[in-house]
Amino acid sequence: MNNLEINNSNGIKIDKSFELTGTLTPTAGNIDVDNATITLNSDATSTARVAEVPATVALSYTGTGKFEVERYIPNHRAWRLLTAPLSTATILTISQAWQEGLSNANRLSPVIGTAGFGTTITKSTNYSAADGFDQDSTNNPSIRYYNGTNWGGFPSKTIGTTPGANDGLINDQPGYMLFVRGDRSIVVAGTGVAATVTTLRPKGQLKVGPQTITCAGWTVIGNPYASPINFHKIVLNNPGLPDVFYVWDANLAGSFNVGGWVSYGAYNGGTQTYTVAPLLAGSTFANNKGDISSGSAFMINYTGTITINENNKSTLGDNVLLRPVRQLSMNLYVLNADSSETLNDGLAILLDRNMQAANAEKNKNFTENLAIAADNKLFAIQNRRRPHFNDTIFISTGQTKQRNYVLEIIADELNMPRRMKAYLEDRYLHQYSPVALEGITRCAFSVNADSGSASAARFRLLFKKAPCFNQINATAKQKDIEVQWEVEDNFGIAQYEVERSVNGIDFTGMQIHPTNRDIEPLLQNQWLDVSPATGTYYYRIKAITSTGEIVCSNIAGATMVKNATGMYVYPNPVTSSSIHLRMNRQPEGKYSVTLISASGQKVFTHQWEHSGGFVSKVFALPSLVAAGMYQLEVIKSNGEKESMILEVQ
Repeated sequence: MNNLEINNSNGIKIDKSFELTGTLTPTAGNIDVDNATITLNSDATSTARVAEVPATVALSYTGTGKFEVERYIPNHRAWRLLTAPLSTATILTISQAWQEGLSNANRLSPVIGTAGFGTTITKSTNYSAADGFDQDSTNNPSIRYYNGTNWGGFPSKTIGTTPGANDGLINDQPGYMLFVRGDRSIVVAGTGVAATVTTLRPKGQLKVGPQTITCAGWTVIGNPYASPINFHKIVLNNPGLPDVFYVWDANLAGSFNVGGWVSYGAYNGGTQTYTVAPLLAGSTFANNKGDISSGSAFMINYTGTITINENNKSTLGDNVLLRPVRQLSMNLYVLNADSSETLNDGLAILLDRNMQAANAEKNKNFTENLAIAADNKLFAIQNRRRPHFNDTIFISTGQTKQRNYVLEIIADELNMPRRMKAYLEDRYLHQYSPVALEGITRCAFSVNADSGSASAARFRLLFKKAPCFNQINATAKQKDIEVQWEVEDNFGIAQYEVERSVNGIDFTGMQIHPTNRDIEPLLQNQWLDVSPATGTYYYRIKAITSTGEIVCSNIAGATMVKNATGMYVYPNPVTSSSIHLRMNRQPEGKYSVTLISASGQKVFTHQWEHSGGFVSKVFALPSLVAAGMYQLEVIKSNGEKESMILEVQ
């Protein structure tokens, strides 16, 4: 949903969850969020907001009712001054707000949760589950707060329980300086690890109405609302407050290219703009009207009390502190015998630019050429929309020689959608190499006597969704437990690992399902836990990608009771050339089985002697059996007949 206005003096109850991409305008009446979640979406282009809440409007919450306030962050490794616009009625930890409630015991094997959400928050090389921090490669905390003198304060935990104790509640401080590397898939291993885009999504009750702040000199103020606010409007409501404020710009170089301060002052009433210093040349950070984004904090130097009101909200600036510049460039280097490199050609792709802007066709070199192939032409500079999922950029490497090369791909503030992954496909070697969506990726390749290695169409850049689990189910079937799982997107999955637990916390690997790199893994999968002991069991699935990332499913449970008996076909649907009939505690004796098609035709009949106990009887399918629905009829030793429906795929 884009925009929603609520104007009902009798009030309204919202009992269905939904996502908003534009503006929620509460005009009249009480709004009761009843066991539902209203998500305020944030992406690279805009962030949803809640418009001014009049005094005649009240927000109330029933049960698990809440807002989910997203804050999109581009793929740039830097410090950011952030806040969560939630009221003190929400007892939310930093971990829940920004770490997805997870922590990494091993920095080199991150626990992701949901790809594209949350971030890692580290403190030291020593991991302790009791404090909620992720393991770091250094002993420098990645979250700090202003202690009245400097940024030397940091919470003792990210999973605290005591308000005001600085032990890990998101509302303990008005704003935190958070070092954002990307989402939780990031391996914490220094500056060489490419950043990713991420979205932070604290959940709870919104701050509404006037917000009073006591200032004592240099003071951090968090934007209290799920909306941009305008500082000049705040000044007009607070006589004596200097019209000067400071924001942290993550795109300033700073000491290590991780951000710096930007000052706003000298407001011009005629143009309604501030003088901003410093301002990066050519930057898209052009909002000099004093708008402060939702989810951002800022600083002022003032002693006294100020009030931020609902009418200080702005319709602008939803992403102004998170400015992107989108360009994808590629270079082709020759690797010389002395290991030096010579640049032979290059190209540039400008994203989210005017699609009517002129493209530069390729003026071919006498030797190697690097270009983009599109519309039966080759381009050295291409203007195009930002890639979507499953888009492909066709790379042309013409007139290559029998030598070694390096293809360099440089991604500059692409700000791709969450869950976006990029891969360089080598169609000659049938390999996929991950490409960073921020920073530099270098792929070495060779051209030999095989003409295929010199093909101009050898490389393609693919844009895919990161793997994601849709569901997992565990079901007791007589003496066994069947585990089924389904993934939404499966590109890049190297293997699945089935894990089992008796307490839902400590899991042990039970089975590894490798995939064939030349065939996409199945969207729907199943595994049978054969004859586990009596008790309750919990299962989860790990999807391990070709790049080593780990994505975990939710947890499913099932209870195995004593003395279960019966027969069933597993797996069902039948995907191989044979049927597996699972027999649990069936009496011994002579059995027969008949497979009957949907039209009533007998496909095969088989007899055998069953010795009792737990066995799996395997029947080979005829080579020409058609896919479809069938009935499997079993006649037991005592003459009883049992039928079951199965599907052959």
